[in-house]
Amino acid sequence: MSIPVNEVTVEPTIEPVTVPEVKENAFIVDDTSADLLIKKQYIPEARKLVEKLANRSLITQTRAQYYDSLEYEMFLRYGPVQSISSVTYKDSNESSQTLTSTKYTLDAKSIPARLNIGYNETYPLSITDTNSVVVTMVSGYGSTIASVPLIYRRAIIMWATILFNNRSPIACGDGYEKSLAALQQMLAIEGATPEYA
Repeated sequence: MSIPVNEVTVEPTIEPVTVPEVKENAFIVDDTSADLLIKKQYIPEARKLVEKLANRSLITQTRAQYYDSLEYEMFLRYGPVQSISSVTYKDSNESSQTLTSTKYTLDAKSIPARLNIGYNETYPLSITDTNSVVVTMVSGYGSTIASVPLIYRRAIIMWATILFNNRSPIACGDGYEKSLAALQQMLAIEGATPEYA
């Protein structure tokens, strides 16, 4: 079974860590020359890597996940899922339709979150086609820095610092691999799984 594609459609409005936090970790004192680079490149890049490795959405964002057909149980990646915005599918005429929200229920407590068919409900007639079903969801721990668990914030700060300290286009070699392994180990403490957490 292939893992459903899950992509960001609306990016978070803020990042879970600040420039001063990264600079403090990188021992940067009285130097503002790299502030914009840290803010616009290293922090977002580190956050996206942490989200990918942990399969978590950190700051509130909108995501779309794709399926080939309506299924009675659909696992949703990149939780925690706050709400379902819509579920669209293709009917027997291959026209896009929106599934009535009474047809499904969201189990946001499970890891991963699940979208289940509603009690005593049936799905409408639909076709099976590549990525024909789109579940659009709002996910993330919240809209503030304080809402993001500390372990993820620490992981972002750590990786943004590594990016800052290794700005050369030449690969960092063994040191890079060890740093990535340390990051993965840090995130594994939270019990995140690469496929579906």
